[in-house]
Amino acid sequence: MSLFRTRALAAVALAASLGATAVTSSVAAATVASAAVPTTPTTLTTPTTPTAPAIVTLPTGEHLSLDARGHITPLDQGARTGLTGFGDAAGDRFLIPSEAVPYAGRQLDMSLFDLTKLAALQKTQISVTAQISVTAQTSAPAQTSVTAQTPSAPRIPVQLTYRPGFAPLAPAGVTLTGVPQTTAAGSTATGYLTADSGQALAGALREQIAADRAAGRAAGASGLPGGLLSMALAGTTAPVTPFYPLHILQINATDTAGLPANLPVLLVDTDNSLVFTGQAIVVDGVARIAVPAGHYAAYATFYDTDSQGYDTKDSLVSVPDFEVPATGTVPALTIDGRSATSKVAVGTDQPAALNLDMDAVVRTPVTGTPAFVFQVDGPNAPLYVSPASKAVVGSSEFGVDWNSTAASYQYVLAYTADHIDANQTYAAHDADLGKGTDTLAGGSEYGTQPRTLSAGPQDSAVGLMIGGHFANGSTVTTYYTPGSWYRGLVGPWSSDPAQSVDGPVLSSDPVAFPAGKTVPRIWNQGPMAPGVRRHATADPGDSCGACSGAGGLNLSLSGAGDSNVDTSGQAMGSETDSYFWNGQPIMSDPPAPPWFGLVLASAPAGPATVRAVVDTDRTMVGATQSTKTHTDISFPYTGKADPAATLPAGNSCLAAQAAGQPAAPCQILPVLTITYQLAGLSASNTSQLPVQVLNLDIGHESFGGHGPRAAVTGAQASISTDGGATWKDVPTVGAFGHYVALWPNPAAGTSLTLRVTAKDAVGGTITQTVTNPYTVG
Repeated sequence: MSLFRTRALAAVALAASLGATAVTSSVAAATVASAAVPTTPTTLTTPTTPTAPAIVTLPTGEHLSLDARGHITPLDQGARTGLTGFGDAAGDRFLIPSEAVPYAGRQLDMSLFDLTKLAALQKTQISVTAQISVTAQTSAPAQTSVTAQTPSAPRIPVQLTYRPGFAPLAPAGVTLTGVPQTTAAGSTATGYLTADSGQALAGALREQIAADRAAGRAAGASGLPGGLLSMALAGTTAPVTPFYPLHILQINATDTAGLPANLPVLLVDTDNSLVFTGQAIVVDGVARIAVPAGHYAAYATFYDTDSQGYDTKDSLVSVPDFEVPATGTVPALTIDGRSATSKVAVGTDQPAALNLDMDAVVRTPVTGTPAFVFQVDGPNAPLYVSPASKAVVGSSEFGVDWNSTAASYQYVLAYTADHIDANQTYAAHDADLGKGTDTLAGGSEYGTQPRTLSAGPQDSAVGLMIGGHFANGSTVTTYYTPGSWYRGLVGPWSSDPAQSVDGPVLSSDPVAFPAGKTVPRIWNQGPMAPGVRRHATADPGDSCGACSGAGGLNLSLSGAGDSNVDTSGQAMGSETDSYFWNGQPIMSDPPAPPWFGLVLASAPAGPATVRAVVDTDRTMVGATQSTKTHTDISFPYTGKADPAATLPAGNSCLAAQAAGQPAAPCQILPVLTITYQLAGLSASNTSQLPVQVLNLDIGHESFGGHGPRAAVTGAQASISTDGGATWKDVPTVGAFGHYVALWPNPAAGTSLTLRVTAKDAVGGTITQTVTNPYTVG
């Protein structure tokens, strides 16, 4: 089995969000003081991946999406900046833009590039609006609802320290806040970055790199000006000291020009990654770091740049095996960027321009969990790797992901091996590939703006999805190397992600693409409404939306779906949630961020009727379809076990995590959900049929066949053409969760509202209303 495995990270996200005691990884690095080397180690902390999709902005202004499974999709069209990624044994993921690599771990603290922290931070800013909405209800007997609104310009708060004798000055892109503090030891200040201002920081970094290169110095050799010692994510604390006998390892690193390098190096204890995994920070070609004795691997990424500081070449250097002895002298480790001599290239049958490519190494130790490193960049910076043999201690997997695009098709390819061959040229022939045909449906407000259609291998621990940008309304053919792939659709955005993202963030279950097989899919076909999802397989990346376990309970609806039962996602706009227990208002206990929905560490005793009321509003982002939704769900809670509804062990359960027993078995709750399939819709979700046909697929959340078995006993569709003031029931026939409804379409341009009600044999009900589910043409 491939070593590229995706890991669910929701457990620690919940623990952190609920205010549980922070769990700090035992993985830490103790750095030995010297004149040129930082005296504090890099801290690797437990991740806080959100369970709802997010658009994440890096401190240097780059944008990416993070879906419910934690998959990353770069979004910036035509970007000239590469990314270095690290993943450690604790589950943390760091994404460092190429212009920041020479300063990472030095003046730019590694916390600035902790993806899971950034995602949680930026989603927490959504909850600020929610808390204002709640606390404003001072006359209410209880806090019954939470409103979450997408922020237009999320801030990244930072803390800064300066050398003695330097007045606090704001680095490029940083706005200082509060009153700086000055002592004999130096000065401190606080501030923030935004998506727009982060681009100014990136520009300043590139200018500094260009100046170093022009002077014959290695990138980052002159550091950053203004006496800045460190800029870190606000709240970053001192690292944990490991409790192991330590030995001094010296790393000597030179860049691709033979100059002393400045960069982080990933070190992995291949005997036990939980004992040590961390980044050694190389400054002026040297790092000295205290580590436990044992067997190790080391990985580093290098970037060549042009006269403006933009990437022209990316290099990944691997040292798959070396030893730190328990006695005697520890041999120095040499990492030479010039050893990356093998260029990665893929040839395809049809002409296609390189969009993004990635090389990665996942290192699996004898004991512990895998760590990884990767580089991803675009057509202006080819990837080079250093040849490396098969791992001696533990195992290793090298992977290449490749995305090249044309106007109406793209290649998304993946190749893996247990070593890094000197020949990194690959050939992809259409006859040997699987094929997907994806229609990117969407409202007229999207026009022909670009949307990102991406994919990533199911068995990838890296969790990166790459893909091209295609016009809304188009049908795209994607060629895949045979295997199982996650897929996603993001956008479109008004002009670029820095301004706004009007379209949803959607993802699918993994789909198998055998050679010669074509799999069609229509994305974003209306209506788009919240619900729990039905998964054909029990994929470990999926969390339970409605579960109970270890005395806890959670209920969280995916913010957006489409006509596919496995689509989950988030729509841009606002959402208001209210929850009731036997008719009485109830809130998460302890308090949880709004994107978790209802989370109870200790649910009241059953039996009970649990009710959720969820309202979404997308008018603020200019939506013309599925502009508002109202979902009212009730279900019985018994507190008793149902073997058929037991959540598979590989899927995460927020209920058990909230109760402090993440490994406890969980039950999938009988929450009804609706999937809509409107006949005759165009790619703009417009219908010109005289009689509209709607297929309804109604059921409960499930994972590979595991889920509640309560029969759906009835459904009724209704329509309104006066904004819900009056309703007309329409013919709705069917059974066993499958129903068909039909009605005469009103005149073109009429605003129509759709309401569907359904019930099951155990007393569960759902009523869902969607305003403008499609356009009447």
